[in-house]
Amino acid sequence: MTTSLVKGRTSTATRARVLVVSGPQGATELTTALARLGHEVQEADSLEGAQVAVSTGNYDVMFVDATRIGGLHHEATTPTILISDNPETPQPSHCLGVVPRSVSAATAAMLIGLVADLQNTRTRCNELELLAAGIRDGSAFVGRSPVVRRLQGSISRAADSDSTVLVEGEHGSGKSLAVRMIHCKSRRGNRPLVIHSAKSLDGEALARAITEARGSTLLIEDIEHLPQASQQALVRNLKERASTPPSDTPPARIIATTTAHLPEMVARGSFREDLYYRLHMFPIVMPSLRERLDDIPVLVESLIAQCGSTNAIQRTANITSAAMSTLTSMNWPGNVAQLESVIRRAFFTAGGHPIDREHIQVSIEAATKPVVTTSHGAATTTESEDEITESSIVPFEKEEQRLLSRALQATRGNVRRAAQLLGIGRATLYRKIQQYQLRLH
Repeated sequence: MTTSLVKGRTSTATRARVLVVSGPQGATELTTALARLGHEVQEADSLEGAQVAVSTGNYDVMFVDATRIGGLHHEATTPTILISDNPETPQPSHCLGVVPRSVSAATAAMLIGLVADLQNTRTRCNELELLAAGIRDGSAFVGRSPVVRRLQGSISRAADSDSTVLVEGEHGSGKSLAVRMIHCKSRRGNRPLVIHSAKSLDGEALARAITEARGSTLLIEDIEHLPQASQQALVRNLKERASTPPSDTPPARIIATTTAHLPEMVARGSFREDLYYRLHMFPIVMPSLRERLDDIPVLVESLIAQCGSTNAIQRTANITSAAMSTLTSMNWPGNVAQLESVIRRAFFTAGGHPIDREHIQVSIEAATKPVVTTSHGAATTTESEDEITESSIVPFEKEEQRLLSRALQATRGNVRRAAQLLGIGRATLYRKIQQYQLRLH
């Protein structure tokens, strides 16, 4: 829709562009009712005038006198409502309904609201169709860097195989999208992808999930959280299928995702080694956004286009070079998901004007500022107005030891993830662990 059509049904603009094609009796009451509602109304009293109006203007809806509809069949791209006092009037296939010439303002508002809902649904369907097509042909994974091209090649090879796949990567790096691309491009793509969180898969739930996904793909998210009993059951299932003869309906293909470093979990005994190697038959490592900073401009362009396609702001949005420089200089611990959140917030903050550095900074601060709860239950930021004194300063080594311990505790001893959060190398963190004799939680 060029605008939002009914105030209260949506939260954006309230004007619609309406064309009324009247007959010999005119459509004065309808035109007056629509204009009273604040819509932009143009009336044509002849087919020639209607043809000119439609060819030169983009209308949200047309009200056409039933005696005039015959000459407008080819204009079916614009939602059309017939004007007739006879409710039995034959309706063309593209017609949405019939209203009397003396339609009330309330009825007109309801009709235009229904048209808005219909157009929004069609727009959403088109977006989903484009997304599905992008998943199948690989264009949904935006990027032109060498690391992305290698990733797209790995996804295509995985789609051509029935091997178990392990997709590793940080939070927000696009693991779920990669799995959907593998599934949709595979021979199982005509069946729905079955998705389960590893935390919820006890022994019985895992068996049901494998049965449910027969002939399709079973995605087990966060495989590092799979209970020990379920790990054993999954190993047994993968062993059995290797010796099972082919059938008309193949067993569920298993794809797992993880943010953890599974070899470390295997070394600690919290993840089965035999399951790890069976899942690791076809590993795919999702690159972090830090490894593909050259892709940020094209990612931002795509995200801005998505924001514009789903928002009523009619001005063309873009981004300044200063804002882009800010984005490309960031560390992005939350990867593409964090970038998407920042761009969407900045888009709405800019209000249709070019996104500038200040919009990016406001968006980042709003998204990352931690919130704590006071003793009175009120939410507040962690910023403190207390004066900093010398007594509040501790030696650097103690502060470093405290920070490292917190990172290891937060990641439950996942050294790889802790190093990512701290922005240091894994070898450096291992050396610090030995230096301070830190405990892996």
